[in-house]
Amino acid sequence: MRTGNGGEEWAALDAGGAGDISEAGREVLATAHERIVQHRKSDVLLRITDSSGNPKPGVSLAVKQLTHDFPVGDQTDPLDGMIRSGLGDSDRAMFWKRRFVECLNSATALCYWTERPEHDMSKTEDRQGDLRLSHMRSVVQWAASEKLNVKGHPLFWSIPKCWPAWLMRYDAETQMKFAEVRIRSLLAAFGKQVSTWDLVNEALWEPAPENLASREWPHLEPVSRIAAYVSRVLAWCREEAPGNTFVLNDYGMEQDGPQPPRASDGTEVTATLQRRRMLEVLNELDRAQLMPDALGLQSHTGGLMDPAEQMAVYDELSQAGIPLHITEFWARRDLFARPDAMVAGPEAGSGKRYMSGYDETEEARAAYIVRYLTVAFSHPAVEAFSFWGFMSDAIDWSERNASHSLGPVYRAVQALLNEQWRSNLEVRTDEHGCVQFRAFHGTYEVGLAKGSDGPPPGAVRFRVAANATNEIGIAGRRIGLS
Repeated sequence: MRTGNGGEEWAALDAGGAGDISEAGREVLATAHERIVQHRKSDVLLRITDSSGNPKPGVSLAVKQLTHDFPVGDQTDPLDGMIRSGLGDSDRAMFWKRRFVECLNSATALCYWTERPEHDMSKTEDRQGDLRLSHMRSVVQWAASEKLNVKGHPLFWSIPKCWPAWLMRYDAETQMKFAEVRIRSLLAAFGKQVSTWDLVNEALWEPAPENLASREWPHLEPVSRIAAYVSRVLAWCREEAPGNTFVLNDYGMEQDGPQPPRASDGTEVTATLQRRRMLEVLNELDRAQLMPDALGLQSHTGGLMDPAEQMAVYDELSQAGIPLHITEFWARRDLFARPDAMVAGPEAGSGKRYMSGYDETEEARAAYIVRYLTVAFSHPAVEAFSFWGFMSDAIDWSERNASHSLGPVYRAVQALLNEQWRSNLEVRTDEHGCVQFRAFHGTYEVGLAKGSDGPPPGAVRFRVAANATNEIGIAGRRIGLS
């Protein structure tokens, strides 16, 4: 385990191997489709009329879904890095952006105060007074131009590798004043373009700012102290950007690693303990009337999760009464690889190597990711899902140029999001000029069925929303009827 500046202590929670799905887990999977239909779709009634307002029976219509209300995305560090390196207009960047929007509808733009030492990720003020937002602004503008949901990560994170060294020259209260200026400046700079932010990162495992010098991971601050500084940060955010969504983001709440770590007082820090502590934090925030808009579950630690355990975690944490966002999800290749000799993978010569049986490994990983995403999508409390490194790991990129191939993971996720979870259909109005169907929440267009792959001429757009009647009247002349 590495500790101190730059440590990635969460890696101690990772576990290898995959067990069989439990009987309860099989039941969760067997009923997932029913839950998805119940929670992610709503009934729609389209009524087509002629110029006199009379119903138009027997009209064949093509209904096409344009956008999906459920955001599924990835972080954008590779694009940010290309921009910072002067490669924002390169072929590599062009293909990266194209593949992103062909699969996903949400993007997480990174804005670490600093980030050191080994990752060299997006930093906004590594040196005092040297504020750099141009690379993040480029990412945000691209994402907004593609009509992606845009999320910022993170506003506040009191951990040595992301708390600037220059800040430590000041007392704790002055540090918080600098943090306030940073947060208000970010929110003002990006306004509504970035609609969602990770508010505070990893508070369950890290010290409050005033205790950063005495950090010893895992650092278990009292719940009341966590709630005190989270509420302070949230108050700044609500004043500056009252319409945005602010997510309290943390890890290690879903499953334990091979050996749960111990805090300095000997407490064994388990996922069960951290879920309980998070609910206590949220209760304190609720009493203070400063509740975050959502709870983020970083899902990159641990081994492979049984569907029943996954659902149970969502059930427990949804007791707080706020939506759940699955954040930073990934499933490592080594959890699926066969335990035999190492051989060259599809990037021979690049220095990367994979277990033998690479194709089988990736197919197994794709199946697990689809399973995990399906369980999350089927739970009514889950409102968003974000990968962490999907674009780098689901696509096999060459080392130095734009050449790449789409792996099984990319193809499986793309098919799930853009085929299985899309409502594209042809329907025919009844004698009352009406047609009824159930569709995923999102935006649509409808026009006369022409047997064409492209959007039908004279298409009319409408929206299918949760908790709405979704009754849409359309004058036939708008879609080309005489």
